Amino acid sequence: MGAPLQAGPPRRQSSAVPLFIGLGCGGLVLVGAIIAAIVMLVSATDEGPVADDASSETAETASAPVPTGEGKVELRDVRIFPARGTRKTHYLVGELWNVGTAPVDAPRAKVTVYDGNKTALDDTLCAAFVVHDLMPNQKVPCYSVLDRAVGWKTFKVQPESSRRYLEYRAAELKISGLESTSPRSRFGAHKIGGTITNRSAFTAKSVWIIVGLYDAKGKIVGAGKTLVAGNDLDPGASGKFNVSIYNVAPTPKTSLTKVFGYDK
Repeated sequence: MGAPLQAGPPRRQSSAVPLFIGLGCGGLVLVGAIIAAIVMLVSATDEGPVADDASSETAETASAPVPTGEGKVELRDVRIFPARGTRKTHYLVGELWNVGTAPVDAPRAKVTVYDGNKTALDDTLCAAFVVHDLMPNQKVPCYSVLDRAVGWKTFKVQPESSRRYLEYRAAELKISGLESTSPRSRFGAHKIGGTITNRSAFTAKSVWIIVGLYDAKGKIVGAGKTLVAGNDLDPGASGKFNVSIYNVAPTPKTSLTKVFGYDK
């Protein structure tokens, strides 16, 4: 039948299998460790910028200004008339209105006058530079002088205003004791006087009083302005003022007095 099978030396496979298994387990452990390290690295890399972006967005959102709309200026009821005693110099009066939805700073309008051939003769600003917070639907009188407006026929208005580069805090100012006096002579002035009291907890700086004069139909015919006595008003302090207006169109019947003062 042939020689019986003899047991030979142990097969290497028998020892190779455990070695393969050992190397495979070690390799798997090593691969697993490498994969875990890569996952942790990727996770850390992904989470870092997200956290930074989130904090950056939060900071930007917190510091971003809240939209408050837009201010828009109109100059209404413009009147141009010769100054008393001269035909060369003309006075211009009007009302600056905020027809927008946010406060405006230094409302003003450029007015250019033209002759019958549409040639520009002169231009000026009807402005209220002392007003830093003209609120929506509010108005303030303005006036100016034209030195070369003889023979004017038409005019063009270009409204302007400034973006607020400083945050002004408006003072609480009370007007009391108003008195008005008509001119006693042909060259006299219409005078409006009174007292301003600062009811704020801070000093009101450069307190200005602006006065408009109006005819029987409520149209502006003259305007003027002045600083309160002492210029500034401490908390609780009062000061006198007197505005003299020499040039008017028709005879005024009423007046409008406004006061403006801020913390800087």
